Amino acid sequence: MIKEIRVVGESRLVSTLARAEKALAQMDTTGAAEVIAGAAGTTAPRGRTGRLAGSFGASLQDGRGTIASDVVYAVPIHWGRPAHNIRRNPFVYPAVQHSEPSWVRALEESGQRICDEVEGA
Repeated sequence: MIKEIRVVGESRLVSTLARAEKALAQMDTTGAAEVIAGAAGTTAPRGRTGRLAGSFGASLQDGRGTIASDVVYAVPIHWGRPAHNIRRNPFVYPAVQHSEPSWVRALEESGQRICDEVEGA
């Protein structure tokens, strides 16, 4: 009969799990944003110049991966602007859907790097 169970490395496990919890809450999502930004360039409508399609980029903003365009008409094209006779064309949604396996993989890899740092019992 077992009279005593001894856990070795418990304090190390607790401290590295706490560190991983904080890191996961602030996980770098830039890689996923880069994948979606690239896909948005393929689903964006192409006008005379194709400038909108080539304008997407990803950056880290407020600790999160962000997709943005420096073209001023990107938002009105996507959401529409009835006052200017611009119909809604939500082209970013198909980009997110079609690239899902790639951006999910980027998130998983980022999360796995954090989890790999957990040590102890």
